Amino acid sequence: MYKFNLSNHNLLDVAGACLNMAARIRERNPGDAEMLARADRLEATARAVTAAFGGIDTKPATAEIIEKDQRRDDELRALVRILEVHMLSALHTATAPAATELYRILTGDGLDFLGGPYALESARLVELLDRLEAKADLLAAVGLTPYMAQVRAAEAAFVAARDARGQLQEGRPELVVSVRSPLSAAIRSVILLLSEPGREEQATYVLAPLSALRPKSQPAVPADPAVPADPAAPTPAV
Repeated sequence: MYKFNLSNHNLLDVAGACLNMAARIRERNPGDAEMLARADRLEATARAVTAAFGGIDTKPATAEIIEKDQRRDDELRALVRILEVHMLSALHTATAPAATELYRILTGDGLDFLGGPYALESARLVELLDRLEAKADLLAAVGLTPYMAQVRAAEAAFVAARDARGQLQEGRPELVVSVRSPLSAAIRSVILLLSEPGREEQATYVLAPLSALRPKSQPAVPADPAVPADPAAPTPAV
């Protein structure tokens, strides 16, 4: 049964994931008024969180956070360039198939998220890295393993800098309470609707941004590469 505990996660991370979820709901349900209403509510409450904390869309961050955000973007784009070399150069015909498959995973949905809200960017980046690390043999074939470690390290450094600022903001309990409860209720309403029969496949897709979030106590860089099992469709419960 699908369960999500908001208190275990960074509030801004959850808000970013909810914006992603709202977009996914609209993508899959263009004619479903009930689902679209849930998407509108989810987006409204998520944006209330980002506005209350200074706005993740406009990135009003410290110079350190901005620098570390740029660093992780650069490290990810380095992966793209390396794979393109293996795909296009006649010197790498033996590794071209492996590079092509990894490139498809990395860029299949585009890299526009790199210019998006910080929390959404982190969630999407971690999701991509997990999928790539599930192809350990292909990473080794093109020599990408150490570069993957660089991206993980850059993401961890960014999260640490962002969380340091977030801890100061979350020290304002009246602000947290005012935006957390509506967001939690909106998430529950989406989970409840997705628990209805016939929505199992959609639930897996829509709830993926929440599933990708790491709890506050979980390290951003795993000791071993993650190898996800075939996901089962969640059965939401509140």
